[in-house]
Amino acid sequence: MLSKILLLILRFCISGWVGAAVLFVILTVQEIRLGQFESILLDRLILIRFPIYYGFSFVMIGLASLTGGLYWLLKSPSRSMKIGVSFILLTLLILIGDYLFVYSELASMLQPVGSPRPHNFHGYHVLTERLNALAVLMGITGAILVNLPQPAVNAEKPAA
Repeated sequence: MLSKILLLILRFCISGWVGAAVLFVILTVQEIRLGQFESILLDRLILIRFPIYYGFSFVMIGLASLTGGLYWLLKSPSRSMKIGVSFILLTLLILIGDYLFVYSELASMLQPVGSPRPHNFHGYHVLTERLNALAVLMGITGAILVNLPQPAVNAEKPAA
């Protein structure tokens, strides 16, 4: 019974994060491409929204990683489940690294809001975009793999 609850939490958390992350990316890219907002407003949005994005990511992917690891220990999961949980854990590690070493630097470059951006801002911005794209792709892959039907461990073989 515990393994079923762990599997439910794992699947719910990673699937919920993937959906939210894809929506977040679509909205953020659309706001920038439409060009309807001044750079000061975009800077404020970055400073307001991204900490929420990372916090949500750490909770959802952290829970998915934890429950996936516990499920792995309690059950003998399929190879696809093991690979999926590994992808989810790597997603978490990428986002932690991005937050600590890239986004935090970007956020400090945007303060005070409206100040000129330093020369290395663009490099950090490109790096965080790539890390987040990689994290979302890995999260999608992990979600697909952990949501695949799991083979029955003690399935009875049909009588011949």
